[in-house]
Amino acid sequence: MTARSITYWGHDGSALRVDTTTGEVLGEWVPIPGEAETRLDFPLPAEPCRCCGRELRSSGHKFAVWFCAECKERAATFNADVGRCVVPLGRHTLMAGVGTKPARKWRRADVERFVDDVRGLFALIELLEEWAPEIVRRNCVALGLDREREILLVDYLDAVAEDGIPKADAFAQLLDWMASRPER
Repeated sequence: MTARSITYWGHDGSALRVDTTTGEVLGEWVPIPGEAETRLDFPLPAEPCRCCGRELRSSGHKFAVWFCAECKERAATFNADVGRCVVPLGRHTLMAGVGTKPARKWRRADVERFVDDVRGLFALIELLEEWAPEIVRRNCVALGLDREREILLVDYLDAVAEDGIPKADAFAQLLDWMASRPER
């Protein structure tokens, strides 16, 4: 496969690798002199979609969406259909509909509800953090990329872009996987 460059927020990810046995992305994003965005909220300029693992998504800011457009739409629709956030779209509480009224209007029940909502959101975020490398690992196995322990991230992305497996399959796997996890 021919390697291509990957850059996000002035950082080069061309040397990043995928551990095909764990699905973890290995290595560091390298700042490009004179281009690197220094105001990132998180030191990860981009990461694979946390649902399908098939596209890189910008991830360096607190309001970054963790999903590609197709998976984001599927997750948002699912959350709306069930009437609550089951699949968080990003790391900020407001992106999951978790918020509260101004502190001067709080009552004890408001604080307790908010704390419970945030704890629940953090548990769901942890599940997504566990799922993200799992779907990459599954993609590697399905495509036979696991014959080697590590491959370049750019080669992984090229392979999954060509495979034709519907992203809806990944979303169904995500929901099944989340349902099978012990409650936290």
